[in-house]
Amino acid sequence: MKRVITGLLLAVLGTVVYAQTIKKGDIFSFNRKLTFEYGHIGQYTIPDLKGQHVIIDLFASGCIACFKAMPKLEVLQQQYKNRIQFLFIGKTDQQIRTIYERISKKNKLTLSVAFDSVIFDQLGVETVPLCIWINPDGSVYAVSTSAEVNVGNVENFLLGRSFRSTREISPIPFDPEKPLLMNGNGGPDSIYLMRSVLSEFVQGQRIYGPVAIPKGLPTFQVTGIPFTQIFMMAAVGAYDWSYNHPFHGNVWPQPLISESDSLLLPAKCYNYSVTVPDAGQLQEVMQNDLEKTLGWRARIEKRLMPCWKLVLKEKDTMSISSNDKYIYNDVSIGGMDVRGYSINEVMSALERFSQPGPPLINSTGVKGNINLRINALMSDMEQVRTELRKKGLDLVKGKRLMTVVILEPSVKKQVAAVTRHLFTH
Repeated sequence: MKRVITGLLLAVLGTVVYAQTIKKGDIFSFNRKLTFEYGHIGQYTIPDLKGQHVIIDLFASGCIACFKAMPKLEVLQQQYKNRIQFLFIGKTDQQIRTIYERISKKNKLTLSVAFDSVIFDQLGVETVPLCIWINPDGSVYAVSTSAEVNVGNVENFLLGRSFRSTREISPIPFDPEKPLLMNGNGGPDSIYLMRSVLSEFVQGQRIYGPVAIPKGLPTFQVTGIPFTQIFMMAAVGAYDWSYNHPFHGNVWPQPLISESDSLLLPAKCYNYSVTVPDAGQLQEVMQNDLEKTLGWRARIEKRLMPCWKLVLKEKDTMSISSNDKYIYNDVSIGGMDVRGYSINEVMSALERFSQPGPPLINSTGVKGNINLRINALMSDMEQVRTELRKKGLDLVKGKRLMTVVILEPSVKKQVAAVTRHLFTH
């Protein structure tokens, strides 16, 4: 009884639990004589109707969906009255007759209705609405919800064509004490519309991750990424880029953190996987996840930031101009020897060894290819500048308006930090 009541409550909420003993292919063996008080009035057993197509609709007083379906089934009964016998059996309780009579009067129903509880127990019915389709030979053609009793399925029934009811789908186990879809709990782990997983990186895990969020994809994931880099990805969509990237010289490559806030900065790496319905929502969801989970937020603004500008000391570029037909390059931390290189390729090679640091900006105005030999430790900016001056070039300090990402604790984390300071001083 308890299981039936639980099922009825679920039906009221619009939820159907697929559980019953009777199934497709069984011989319908319920032989109890039923008293039909409405419609085709009389006492008879369902096996008495052998040789006819029969659809039995089981309903109960707590099932809103059951009663909402009755006017539609009334129409089908009239449409197929000489070909299919529709029978309705309500689970007996104190309210069932009163409720049915009100529904019947309002909708002018002529359905054949009986009331009986034994059939629910004997057939193992746990939830309603439940419809049992019986072939003329007494075998069960299908077990379905009332929503699946429609013209298309009824025609298939009469023609002997099969259809797969939702009631025939095996129930998927679900443990509400465990995460949904994890290890198959409640369904396969591929059916989610949105998912977000953030964890600390542990030794033994593989380090993986693109340096930018792929365009147009609603999914992003990395493993073993530092705290600051994960926020750069969420804020601007990338944390590392080449000299020829649109961000170069326009976006400052590291987040800015105040000296006081840097004391709170976690020295950890993280794993992060997020999937959203719309790729356009991805970065917004990432920012919300990181602020709510890690207690930090990224703010974007424009600032004048330092840079290195490559300039010509002399207007004459003949000393470095190249007429070589074939490109030759030998670039390492110990020096550079390039021939037939474009100025942008030279800039890219120079910047490779100057990072982390201010970006290098080409301010030479040189259009053609050049030859350039630098005999210096490429990571030592002063040695590189000395060699460049010999070629009529120089790297000078400058400033450039750039987009910057400012990383700061959320209000909640700031309050916690102040509280700790008060109690420790």
